[in-house]
Amino acid sequence: GRQAELQLRRKQYEYYRTQLHAPPYYWNSATKPDDAQWEWKTLGESCEIRNGKDYKHLNDGKYPVYGSGGIMTYKDQYVYNKPSVLLPRKGSINKIHYVEEPFWNVDTAFGISAKEGYDSKFIYYFITSIDWLKKNTGTTLPSLTQQVVKSVEMPVPPLDEQQRIVERLDSAFENIDKLKANAEKQLAEARTLFQKSLAKAMEPKEGWDVDNIEHVSKEMFSGGDAPKKSLSNVKSD
Repeated sequence: GRQAELQLRRKQYEYYRTQLHAPPYYWNSATKPDDAQWEWKTLGESCEIRNGKDYKHLNDGKYPVYGSGGIMTYKDQYVYNKPSVLLPRKGSINKIHYVEEPFWNVDTAFGISAKEGYDSKFIYYFITSIDWLKKNTGTTLPSLTQQVVKSVEMPVPPLDEQQRIVERLDSAFENIDKLKANAEKQLAEARTLFQKSLAKAMEPKEGWDVDNIEHVSKEMFSGGDAPKKSLSNVKSD
């Protein structure tokens, strides 16, 4: 039914999102891109990579505090106020966030911002194309070090080309999210319509008798094995 159709659409949308995050052939290639204007740069050369800080001395406020799993709380101070990529240092190291508002990051997440000549969102899309679990340095808990992150090489086009790529990816993700939202809205509307139709169909009609379910069930099972537990004692989910 519609629920199965929605599940299928969700899988399709997630597949398309994953494909958009997947690197172009040259992002993980051992050879330099053919275009002479592209250059190989390490993340250490193109980004500022900062460790997080403890936040427990701060008061409650409006600025989000990020850890490896996302927003943990809100405090009255921020540690950085420019567009940044938040890459977990421990734990869910593939759960990457892009932040444009002032924020605080704790020690379990790196704060990564673009140096001059680089676009932060372009760097975000590149970082999300990497399976960081393959660069794990931990034994029990997945972990990353600054040295590992800084050493990763990234093919970089001129700034205007970086921005053009970002615009295309942003537009594609926006369209996918809209399609997904519309599909879920249609399912919710269909569910509401079904419930209204069911309620209307169950309204007592002229000539109908009204009885409680416990009495009806006893009548139904009078010729066989009736439920031993009273329905009045059965808890609904």
